[in-house]
Amino acid sequence: MIMEGNKAGVVFVVIVLLLVAIGLTLMLNPPTVKAFQLPPVPSKNVKHYENITIYADANGWDYGHGTINPTLTIANNTVVNFTVIEEDGQPHTLTINPGSSESTYQDTLLSTSQITTIPGHKSYVQAYFDTIGVYTYWCTVHPETMVATLYVNATVSNTTSGVHYAHYANQTLQLLKNNLTSNGVLYPYIALASNTLLNLTIKDPNSSNYTFKINSGSKVNATTSTTLINETNSSLTVSVPFNNTGQYVYWNSNNTSRFGTIFVYTALVNTSLYADVYGWNFSKSSGVNPTISISAGTLVNFTIINEDNLTHVLEINLGNAENSSTAVAVASVDPSTNLTWGYYLFTSTGNYTYWDLYHPSTAVGIINVTNSSSSSAVIYIPGLVSSQSSSAYIPGTQTRDELYP
Repeated sequence: MIMEGNKAGVVFVVIVLLLVAIGLTLMLNPPTVKAFQLPPVPSKNVKHYENITIYADANGWDYGHGTINPTLTIANNTVVNFTVIEEDGQPHTLTINPGSSESTYQDTLLSTSQITTIPGHKSYVQAYFDTIGVYTYWCTVHPETMVATLYVNATVSNTTSGVHYAHYANQTLQLLKNNLTSNGVLYPYIALASNTLLNLTIKDPNSSNYTFKINSGSKVNATTSTTLINETNSSLTVSVPFNNTGQYVYWNSNNTSRFGTIFVYTALVNTSLYADVYGWNFSKSSGVNPTISISAGTLVNFTIINEDNLTHVLEINLGNAENSSTAVAVASVDPSTNLTWGYYLFTSTGNYTYWDLYHPSTAVGIINVTNSSSSSAVIYIPGLVSSQSSSAYIPGTQTRDELYP
C-alpha cells in the first residue's frame, strides 16, 4: 500500500512538472497572433495618389470641420498621403483594419507619440491600399467616437478620397440572364440626391462575362458610356460619384435592349394624380387639372390613381401644349390596374404639360418649374429608392403633404 501511494505521488509530481514545462514553453514561445499590416509603399507602378487631411478630436474625426467621421473612398492601388491635425490636446492614434468595425487585427499608422497632444500639430504618414474591400479607420484611445469607414474599390471615377460627400448610398444588383435585378424588380429606378457617392455591388452567381456601363441621358449610348465593371466575378463593388442633377442609364453591354434609370435630384417629392376622363383630379378639392409649381432639379414620384376604371397614360413634355413626339410616358392605369407609380425629373425651368394620352382634350394641365428652392411638396430624406413602389422617409424629420389635397 505504501508503494502504491508512492507511485501515485510520483505520477502526480510528473504531471505537475509537465504542466509547468508547457506553461513555460508557452510563455517563452507564445502562439503566433495573426497581425494585419498594410503593404509597403511601392516605388513604382502606383496607379493613384491621394491626399487626405483629417482632424483628430475625441468627439470624432473632423469634428468642427464638416461631416463627423467622414466616409472615405479611394481607388484600388492607391497611395494615400495622410495628414492628421491635432485638435483637442488629447492623445490619438490613426489605426486601420479591414472590415466594417474595429478589430485587434489592425495596423496603427500613427501612434500617440507621433500625433502628439499639441493643438495644431500635423503628423504625416503614407499608406498603400492594394486590396479591394471595406476598411475601418479609428483611434484606439477613443474607439467609440473616432471611428469611420474607408472604401477601397476597383475604380473611382471623377472623384478623390478627400471629398466628403453630403450623402452615401448603397445599391445591390444581381445579374440574371444578362439582366440586372433588385428584389425581383428588373432594372429598378435608382434615385439619388445630388452630391452622393453610390457604393454599387453587382452579384453574379454564375460568374458570367459581363460589362456594367453607365451614361448620361435617357437612352443607352455606347459612345459616351463609362465602363464601371468589366469582370467575370461572383461579386464586385465600385463607388460612383453623382454630383450634378440629371438623368443617367445603367446597362449590361451583353444586353443593350434593356437598361435602368438613375435620377440625381436636388429635391424628391411625392404626389398623387387622380385619373378621370373628365380631367386630372376631377371632383377633388384641388380643382380639375391643377397647376403644379416646383423648382428645377426636382424629381417627382407620381402616384396615379384610377378613378373611372378606364385606361389612362400620364404623359409629360416641355412646353405649353401636348407634344406626342417629345412626351415621356410616366405611368399608366387600366381597368385591371387601379394604382401605379412613375418618376419624372424636371431639370429645366419653364412650363411643362402633363396630359392623358387617351383623353388629351379634357385631362391636361401645366407644371411650372422655377429656379426657386422653395416647394410646397414633401422633401424626403436624401437616399436611395430601389423600386418604383417605395420611397423611404424618416417620420418626424419630414412631412408627407402632397402637392395638392
